[in-house]
Amino acid sequence: RSDDQGRTWTVEERLERAALWDLVKDRFGNLYAVGASEAQDTQWWVRKRDSRTGKWVLIDEMPPTLKSSARGAFVADDGTLYVSGYVKEPNGQVFEVVRFTRNGGRTWQTLKAPGLPAPQ
Repeated sequence: RSDDQGRTWTVEERLERAALWDLVKDRFGNLYAVGASEAQDTQWWVRKRDSRTGKWVLIDEMPPTLKSSARGAFVADDGTLYVSGYVKEPNGQVFEVVRFTRNGGRTWQTLKAPGLPAPQ
């Protein structure tokens, strides 16, 4: 984070063995980071930095039994946050997935499209 237009920087949070794939901002100034943890295997996560508190919190993750990765995010004009990525289920079937929330991550809905190839 920089409070002086990029002259100096402060690390707010360090994620070990994680990949950050996208970062978006909503109209209230909240930041959303999407990616995957690679500590146990690949696991989808979404983190939110609340503009009021400045704290990062985990607002979405897939179960650790599923290999998954959140790869992109988009905030619509109405404030809906969309997160896309993939999930590999225990039976080996891979799904491209879009999850969305209309309330800052308190509740989520999931869409999935069977048969689409996942990124390698």
